[in-house]
Amino acid sequence: MKRKQQVQIIDLFAGPGGLGEGFSNCKADSPFKIAMSVEKEANAHKTLTRRAFYRQLKDKNPYYDYIRCDKSSKDAKFEELKLQFPSEWKAASEETLETPHALGNSDIFKMLKDGTPLTESDYQKTTKEQDTINAKIKDIKDNLGEDKLIVIGGPPCQAYSTMGRGRRQGIEGYNQDHDERFFLYGEYANAIKLAEPDFFIMENVSGIGSAKLADGTLIFNQIINRLEYLDPKHLETSKKKYHVFSLVKPKDGFLGSSDAPIEKDYLIKAVEFGVPQERARVILLGVKDEHLQNFDGNFVMSSKNAPESPSLEETIGGLPKIRSYISSRKDKSNHEYEHIEDNTDNWNSLWKERKALIDEIFGGSESVESALAEVLEWETKSKILEKQKKYEYIRESNPEGFNEVTKLSLDEQRDVDLKQQVHEKYIRLVYSKISERKDFSLDEIEGGIQEGSDQFITLNSSKNAFSPGFEEQYPQLFKWLHRDILGVANHDSKKHMAKDLARYMFSAVWTEATKSSAGSGREVSPSPRTKYFPASLASSHKSWYSKNFQDRFRTHPRTHRSKTITSHMHKDGHANIHYDPRQNRSITVREAARLQTFPDDYYFEGGQSAQYLQVGNAVPPFLAKQIALHLLKIMKKLDLVN
Repeated sequence: MKRKQQVQIIDLFAGPGGLGEGFSNCKADSPFKIAMSVEKEANAHKTLTRRAFYRQLKDKNPYYDYIRCDKSSKDAKFEELKLQFPSEWKAASEETLETPHALGNSDIFKMLKDGTPLTESDYQKTTKEQDTINAKIKDIKDNLGEDKLIVIGGPPCQAYSTMGRGRRQGIEGYNQDHDERFFLYGEYANAIKLAEPDFFIMENVSGIGSAKLADGTLIFNQIINRLEYLDPKHLETSKKKYHVFSLVKPKDGFLGSSDAPIEKDYLIKAVEFGVPQERARVILLGVKDEHLQNFDGNFVMSSKNAPESPSLEETIGGLPKIRSYISSRKDKSNHEYEHIEDNTDNWNSLWKERKALIDEIFGGSESVESALAEVLEWETKSKILEKQKKYEYIRESNPEGFNEVTKLSLDEQRDVDLKQQVHEKYIRLVYSKISERKDFSLDEIEGGIQEGSDQFITLNSSKNAFSPGFEEQYPQLFKWLHRDILGVANHDSKKHMAKDLARYMFSAVWTEATKSSAGSGREVSPSPRTKYFPASLASSHKSWYSKNFQDRFRTHPRTHRSKTITSHMHKDGHANIHYDPRQNRSITVREAARLQTFPDDYYFEGGQSAQYLQVGNAVPPFLAKQIALHLLKIMKKLDLVN
């Protein structure tokens, strides 16, 4: 019997496999088949490989047994699976090249970082990993038969993101021309040149459109030119091998032009395609030149009939309610909690103390007056901090002059005083709502709160991990997320310092009291800015008074879609505080994975920090699924697939 035609996939910079999951599982009997996935980070590669193994298994239950087993027996259990299904394991390992592999030449990247001039001969050298990747690409291309080929993936985004660029501005001597991540798109283009796919999908962050080289040149135009011509040296004399299109705008509706493209023309908002997250990403669709001969060139993926996106509470509210952990790390600003042991009794005692503190902050007879005075003090210190930064260059040489020029002038103090009325009106409104507690509870959770698990929490039914009515209201997303694994994996809290937990509770109750109903447009977070935190919860770090970091403790309102889930979660959870003050923590890996639309049986390997990195860097699989189905329609229209 003749094998059904397939669309082979080469997945580059694959991470844990979000894009590949969406394509390979876009529908029953999906024609998309992952032929190769390339990932260099060890934990992400482990997740990627074991998910590839999962896809090879006809019966998923043995894999679910692995997910459900405890940590001490996990490695032994997986070794059993490999022996039980040797051909499936072999196929999965070959798909991900058996070990982590990096695109590009690490020696060249080191020379770039050091600022060493590169010669033509330097670029001709390859590493063993490059040779393996290139050989696999060539093998896939040479053995396609009647199959078609696409390349998907996104070079690491930290070099282009506005947040990443903001952090690097403080690195002394940093030069983006010496940062290899700025040029990994070239490795993606090299792979396309070798593979000659029918299409490619390249994903990257919003912010790539404004990223510049050291000389001020925008890199976005260079990326598109490189992807279209595949020849970095002879762009003017070369013919386009590929044409880059947007999935959201036809070219005649672009804000930019072919000579000066802008990222907004390529920006997909995930929330418009059923993803419960305000995540915006640049998606480039590359089409081989020969396929455009008899096509109208409209590749737009309409969101008109896309599934509705649920709110935060609808998406994660059904997951088990778990407590935070108390960090043993020393809290320099709060010696009182320095040596508290983490256990449920101590956590409950601390929680009650935090609840009493919230009642004291918001319910005192002079609470509004006290809060107003502290906000105005914050405004004053913030202005002084700005002046100190401005005149930092004279601090050591002329300390008396420095102290004099950084004092507030009468006009500057008057600016602070003029804000009093606005602040007072807002504070009175918020404090009255919090003291009334109409829309949230600080009562203890019925039945007591439980600990999470970095392995598995057993439930009577996997449907119990979803909010009531979720299946009926969001049937497509429910079908995508739900797996009958009788529980929840990777659902464990981070460890938090006691004083941070007090800040988390303050942020959560403030946000709950001021939240609005979910809307169709961009939702403004009502989380309190640092200026509204009481002085007793202020950090000792001077950046607390910086206007640039006022949203460092941010709660996702339960009635909104979440803000962008990022890899920064592996460092701390300050920007991802759970909306429920009774759980008093940041969101878990599983909650982040739900918001990223990973199916519930998608198990993330490695330690908790590595898991957060994987989830935060990934493409939402539910969005990838819709891109895959859209591309399949295009391929059918071009008579490329049956």
